[in-house]
Amino acid sequence: MRRGIGGIITTVAVFGFIAIAFVVLLRQPSPPTTAPTVVPTVPPSVVASPLSPRSAANLPTAVAQTPFSLDTVNDIEILQRTNATVRVVRGTPLRVRGWAVDAPNNAPAGGVTISIDNAVDIPATYGAERPDVAQSLGKPAYLRAGFSADIPTDTLTPGRHLLTIKIVAQDGRSYYQPPQAVEIEVV
Repeated sequence: MRRGIGGIITTVAVFGFIAIAFVVLLRQPSPPTTAPTVVPTVPPSVVASPLSPRSAANLPTAVAQTPFSLDTVNDIEILQRTNATVRVVRGTPLRVRGWAVDAPNNAPAGGVTISIDNAVDIPATYGAERPDVAQSLGKPAYLRAGFSADIPTDTLTPGRHLLTIKIVAQDGRSYYQPPQAVEIEVV
């Protein structure tokens, strides 16, 4: 009978040891983790269309300049003004319209990105018909040079922000950074 009790005691001791080991392991601090990367979300209405598959993200800036026009922001005419300020109520979309081409390559642009505070880049829908641009610049290839974007403002903090555009070169290897900027005041 002693062997039977000894075997039981040994079995209980082994299982007890295993249980204590699990408790010790579970109480060990977790290895440090890095903070999660925050990726700004853009609603489907802002995502670039198949006509504008390229964004300026991770591209080098081109040295040359190219013709463009930031026509309107929230239906306020901007054109080539450099001191424009547009007020927008937080939570309402910021509507941006204009046109851009890749003149150094005699081609339509590869796409347009709207930049907020040079920190958040949102691809605009590019490829809208602009017969006025094609006629004015004398290039039929520029017919589909229009761009537009509806940018959500609910993630912007109240206050002043800077809106600029980046024009992706036709080959997608660089982008043009026009000097024009529009101040956005979120209220």
